[in-house]
Amino acid sequence: MSNELTEENAFEWTVKRLTPIDEIVKQFEHDVHKGRLVVESLKEWVAGLDPDSYIRFEPPPELQAEYDEYKDACHEFADKKAVYMRLLERPRKNAHPEDHLDRARAAVEWADAAIRAAKGRLHVLTTYQNVYRTLQSINGHIQQADEAITSGSNAVRAVKEQLECEFLRHPAQCGIHA
Repeated sequence: MSNELTEENAFEWTVKRLTPIDEIVKQFEHDVHKGRLVVESLKEWVAGLDPDSYIRFEPPPELQAEYDEYKDACHEFADKKAVYMRLLERPRKNAHPEDHLDRARAAVEWADAAIRAAKGRLHVLTTYQNVYRTLQSINGHIQQADEAITSGSNAVRAVKEQLECEFLRHPAQCGIHA
């Protein structure tokens, strides 16, 4: 895309200038990668624990607020994903550019919420490792964090796909036939 604004590239030029979407996607990708590393580290940590010698500590009072925060993010990410999925139900054939922008925006919100949920859960897991009742409980929380990261990754992919449709780089994949 040229840096010059022309009649032919006005829409793309405007969208690219108003929304630093490439930067947002790169940050999401970085967060997803970092989250996967933390998950792998936690899996290794749990695998090295002896269930018979694991000692549970009483949760500190500040844990409740952090728990509530990441649970809220988990509910929000489920809601944001549902919004994106509803937008996908709209017919793609002869879709307007705004439809792809709506989907891209919804996917960004889904990615943001999923990554925040994963970060919150991973923060609690790494900060309060000995507040869980069993190793199985720890593994369950690690799995849920991993699922939130995967959902965030899927949302990032959805953002990219919608932007590809928006700028007609691959029109046939978007239900647009030339």
